[in-house]
Amino acid sequence: MTTQPCDTCIVDKEPTHGAYTNHSPAGRELEVDLLSSLDISVAACRGALTGLMNEIIEGHVRAQILAPAERPTAAQRLASEQLLEIIKAFLK
Repeated sequence: MTTQPCDTCIVDKEPTHGAYTNHSPAGRELEVDLLSSLDISVAACRGALTGLMNEIIEGHVRAQILAPAERPTAAQRLASEQLLEIIKAFLK
């Protein structure tokens, strides 16, 4: 028996068992639950990577540009702080 692709199902073929579709309400609920979990996981990963990128950039600016050994001028310190504020706003 063959089945047609289903508009409500994520998976139309299972690699080891041939064609199948799950048209039951429980199957659709499971798909929605899985998609919700995936959305939450992706959002959490994006947030974590954004935070990490912010920390890396800020650390680099502070270590390389604002390093006491480099003797940054007041203008350089102000420009660096403004740059960090812009980056934080952009990465939100």
